[in-house]
Amino acid sequence: MGKVLKIQLNIKKGEAPVPVESCEAVEGSGIRGDRHVGRGERDVCLCRKELLDWMGEQDVQGLCFARHKENLLLEGFGDGELIPGRQLAGAEAVLEISDFPKHCFPEECGLAKAGIFCKLREEYQMARILRSGVIRTGEEMTLL
Repeated sequence: MGKVLKIQLNIKKGEAPVPVESCEAVEGSGIRGDRHVGRGERDVCLCRKELLDWMGEQDVQGLCFARHKENLLLEGFGDGELIPGRQLAGAEAVLEISDFPKHCFPEECGLAKAGIFCKLREEYQMARILRSGVIRTGEEMTLL
């Protein structure tokens, strides 16, 4: 079991995400108010706190570190637990991990140029919304 540490909406391209206390997850659409709404298999961007911690510990910054803008920051899930097909259930909403769509740009990335493996390639997760509902900061989420 894990929990939601932070929720943020990406409202305008090129601008910082806006932190919110709760959001409305809409089945088959996305998070209401987020600019990425209506993307189907990629309704919600998820990130484990451990991945952000790893990014902060790197001496060399990856190209996508600044581009990474999750909707839900999660804590309490181990390496390899959030894989495609697994479902996350909160108090109301249910999400399904859909894929790891992170594409690498080795010709532009400091990590790749330095020969350092980037965890974003395996741990950057997207999910689709299976059941609508409100998601709140601090809410527990269970793997089904």
